[in-house]
Formats: sequence, structure tokens, C-alpha cells
Amino acid sequence: MRDMRVRPTRLAVWALTALAAAALTVAPAWAQTKELRFGHLHSAESPIHKGVTKAAEEFAKSSGGRYKINVFPSSQLGAAREMVAQVIDGTLDFISEGPGSLSNLNKALSLFEAPFVARDWDHVQKMLASPFGQEQLGKLAHDRNMVHVGTFYYGVRHFTTKNKRFRRPLTRRDSRSGCRRRRCSWR
Repeated sequence: MRDMRVRPTRLAVWALTALAAAALTVAPAWAQTKELRFGHLHSAESPIHKGVTKAAEEFAKSSGGRYKINVFPSSQLGAAREMVAQVIDGTLDFISEGPGSLSNLNKALSLFEAPFVARDWDHVQKMLASPFGQEQLGKLAHDRNMVHVGTFYYGVRHFTTKNKRFRRPLTRRDSRSGCRRRRCSWR
């Protein structure tokens, strides 16, 4: 009768052969670059687009080429609402969107875009880092699968006018008296 036991050396050879075959099969997948998509509304000449493009280059470099972020400016992938929906359903990886648009998903986020709430950029950062800010961003992540990864500063208190009488800095709420204005709806 033949000995049915497998010798340890033969078992080791089989195991190494199987491991090598698996490695050769999977290695091409490891070597492939994972492409991600970043959509935004801003023009290709805007500081936002330039910042996103630079971040994409740095990310590709720091990942050793394992990741590449393709940037789509100027609403190429749709309007704000459409791109937000794409992120929620997983067909778009990143967007640059403000609290006004995201407040459709979480009303409390509209506070971050209300006029004269934040004094300056440092104050905005503190508001986002506060327990309230983290709670609201956490709700967005939990309820809509949208994770806040960073914040662009493109200004607070945007006012434009043709009226020369108002060509001065608006630093306080009462400094705009007599000026007709419209703002984003927030409740």
C-alpha cells in the first residue's frame, strides 16, 4: 500500500507554487493606478480649481502613483445638486461644495454661510472644529455618506454693488444700511 502522507518538502513546494501563481495573478491589479474623480462648479482659471489641481498632483506624488485624481471644473459633471447626488451614490469621489448647497441635506449647515456669523477665516475654522460643527459634519457623513476632508477659503461676506455710495468695507451689520441686498435662503 502506498504512503498517503505528504512530505513537508513537497507541501512547501506546492504552497510556494500556489502563492507565486496568486501573486502573479494579483500583481497587475496592485500595479494599476486607482483613478478618482473630483468635480466642481468653478472655472479652470479660478483659485479653487488651481488648488484642487495642485492637491491632486501632490496626492498622486505622495501615493507613489497608486492614485490619480481627475479634476472636472466648470460643472462638467453636472450642476451642484447633481454632483452632490453623485457623491452620495458613489459615482463621484470628491466635490467642492459650500454649506448653502449642503444645507439641503442638513439644514444646520446653512449657519456656516450666514452673513456676519464668522469674523474671519480663523473663526470659520474654529466653528467647523467646534462640537456643533463636528456634529453637523458627522450627520452628513452618517446620513449621506459624505465625509468632510477639507475646507477652501473663498471668502465670507460677498457683497457687490454698482452704487458708489457703498464702495467701502462692510465690517458690521449696520454699515450696510440703505443697501438693497439679497442672500441665500436659510432658516
